[in-house]
Amino acid sequence: MTARRCIGALATLAGAAALAALSTAQAADPDPTPSIAIIIDDLGYRAALDARILELPPEIAVAVLPNAPNTRRVAETAARQSRDVLVHLPMQALGSGGLADYAPVALRADVTRDELERVVAHALAAVPEARGVNNHMGSLLTRQHEPMRWLMQTLACHRDLYFIDSYTTAESVAHRMAQEAHVPTARRDVFLDDSHDAVEIRAQFKRLVRLAHERGAALAIGHPQLETLAVLESELALLEQYGVTLVPATALLEGVSARERPATVLAGTRTTP
Repeated sequence: MTARRCIGALATLAGAAALAALSTAQAADPDPTPSIAIIIDDLGYRAALDARILELPPEIAVAVLPNAPNTRRVAETAARQSRDVLVHLPMQALGSGGLADYAPVALRADVTRDELERVVAHALAAVPEARGVNNHMGSLLTRQHEPMRWLMQTLACHRDLYFIDSYTTAESVAHRMAQEAHVPTARRDVFLDDSHDAVEIRAQFKRLVRLAHERGAALAIGHPQLETLAVLESELALLEQYGVTLVPATALLEGVSARERPATVLAGTRTTP
């Protein structure tokens, strides 16, 4: 979609965002229990691990690589479960030459606006079940204001999509550009599995819970690996003890009114671990 065709839609979105912000400010939160949300990235390449991820509670979102061999199977299954599906959009990282594996659904640092719009359209067409987008890699591209502004304007015009900043660099401007374009957005707080060590993954899960108690909510990203699955399968059974509620990532979005947020399922008491 060109910038010219998008101007009217962006004006409409700006008004809608103002109304949503007012609605959110006026609505009291009916459930003060701290909330955690989890997104599992990189689905579509490992069928057995993907299947196990899809056995986790449906509040856990899946971010699917748009050109992976199992993309359609994962996205369709997740949608049938009423699970949030995201396009895990490849973006150029610092010192990374791995984007060739993801063409034509990858964004380079030197991308033009027309190229960006084509890539995004191609990626969204590959995953029509997607309700949102987050970045795969991107430590170089997400620090660049202009491409991130183009991306968010494109998402705002394409359909009702949200953007999660995977926050692969502290210099990312993606979250701020989403806010400016009135795209519902959130930013990752915890990477569960920078390490493959189950002890460290468990420690990161406990950090997620602590942040939720400190801030009211926290968002984690993990990956389809055996150690992460084992930790999640055990720790999710303890949410009541930890005093947190597992919610869909959409429940943590900024720029969405309280009445538009989905209901939660796995709730607990307020006992801090």
